[in-house]
Amino acid sequence: MKRRAWIALAEASLVLAWAGCTQQDLEPPPRQAEPPPDPDFRPPAGFEKLTLSTTPYLDPEKLNESLQPLASYLSRYLHVPVEVVRANSYAHVGTLMKEGQVDLGSFSPLSYVRAKENDPGLIPLVNFISDGSATSAGYIVVKESSPFQTLEDLKGHSFAFVDPDSTTGYLYAVALMRSRNIDEKTWFSRTEFTGNHEASLQAVYDGRVDAAAIYQGALPALYRNKGIDPLSFRIIAKTRRTPKDLFCVRSGLPKEVVTQIRRAFLALTVRTEEGRRVLSPLNVNGFTQVDEEAYTEVREVNAQFAGKK
Repeated sequence: MKRRAWIALAEASLVLAWAGCTQQDLEPPPRQAEPPPDPDFRPPAGFEKLTLSTTPYLDPEKLNESLQPLASYLSRYLHVPVEVVRANSYAHVGTLMKEGQVDLGSFSPLSYVRAKENDPGLIPLVNFISDGSATSAGYIVVKESSPFQTLEDLKGHSFAFVDPDSTTGYLYAVALMRSRNIDEKTWFSRTEFTGNHEASLQAVYDGRVDAAAIYQGALPALYRNKGIDPLSFRIIAKTRRTPKDLFCVRSGLPKEVVTQIRRAFLALTVRTEEGRRVLSPLNVNGFTQVDEEAYTEVREVNAQFAGKK
């Protein structure tokens, strides 16, 4: 029964995704020509460890576990230990990197835009590719058994956002609401920030809130991690597509180290056993070099709503 339900959800998700994107969105971007990692690389003097962190977009413990294969992979090519550092919030990753406590960090598009404003030396490295695309959408979800069918139906009810620096879990959801003349500060009986997308879905599932803003990958992630049937939820609205998350390196990291890290990321593919071992826990197909222009809209939306929290 669960297998049939999952297949049905996958088919429905494809229809929803197709409705809001082009064929170009669905296909992985072409790989830029980049040499493989240097097999003779040796760490420069003073570079003895790499620290790695990520925005806590899913359950933090699960995220730390999912990063361990990547840490081992990078360690093999860098010839230094790679340590995973837990971040307390989306903004915390940027703070840790600016302070030099983290060398390599994964950001949501919005957290990257804001971190870059505070730390211009932050270097964007690679974008995630998942579900065959370098972009994704956000969903507004309610419990399947609820009576709500539209955003307008949620007036006077409770709502969960993820984090003030979440792209689909906050900013783009707010932009969608404002486009429908819905002020999130007054429309709902109360709002809360849950900290991650799984927690937002769990809050809806448990009946603690009536609706939530999530990214499209949160439903299958909740199924993988907690076994909660995605068909327990109903999607009532969808945001514009945004770039997927990206990895950045801090300023001051030796240039040869940055090059080796980039090459190691771009060499990963699900077509190899090693690639599947590293990428599968992250639910990622691979990586592509960052296109700064892809963040123009995120910057514009952020500028529009930055003073309206």
